[in-house]
Amino acid sequence: MLLLVSELSQFMDIPDMVQQYFLLLRDVINQNPERLFEIEFQQIQNILQLLQSSLNQPKDIIFFHILEVFCGITDEYSSNSHQNFTEFISSSVILLLEKIMFTTTSKNIQNKVADVMFPLWCSKRPELEGVLNIFSMKQAKKIPQNVLLSLLKKMFQGITNQNPVQRKKFQVKVRQFVEEVQSKQIA
Repeated sequence: MLLLVSELSQFMDIPDMVQQYFLLLRDVINQNPERLFEIEFQQIQNILQLLQSSLNQPKDIIFFHILEVFCGITDEYSSNSHQNFTEFISSSVILLLEKIMFTTTSKNIQNKVADVMFPLWCSKRPELEGVLNIFSMKQAKKIPQNVLLSLLKKMFQGITNQNPVQRKKFQVKVRQFVEEVQSKQIA
């Protein structure tokens, strides 16, 4: 897995290579998610920095595959306690929310961001609530904090457990959240 991660920076300007890379990384993580959490701390940090820096991929299909990697990570993180990933998860949620709130994203991308956050809400709620609070403070210049907190609360309202029906419901709520936030932004 480490070899998979350490070589990507050389190919970031070749879209087809990047897409295939993230498909492979997604498959490796989905097959053996616990392996990612067994890697030495500094190597984990390198992997996480690479993933976060890749979030600015302009192509939706590549971004979608990156989000699939994030889904594998958050699913495993939600199931088990991995302290080395707490900061990564927090900063990733903030980056993903910023991406869907302040840029034009497709329904598929918004659904996949919902899939990243869904297991966190269901199993790490207090931790995620803290991240959302920090996020709302950071966005105060773009949207009033009380408005954003209200919209975030509405987005998560009624999401209580991890099942397919709740997941689909959450995807719809995330898309509605994006529409409402974009209509309330300060110019």
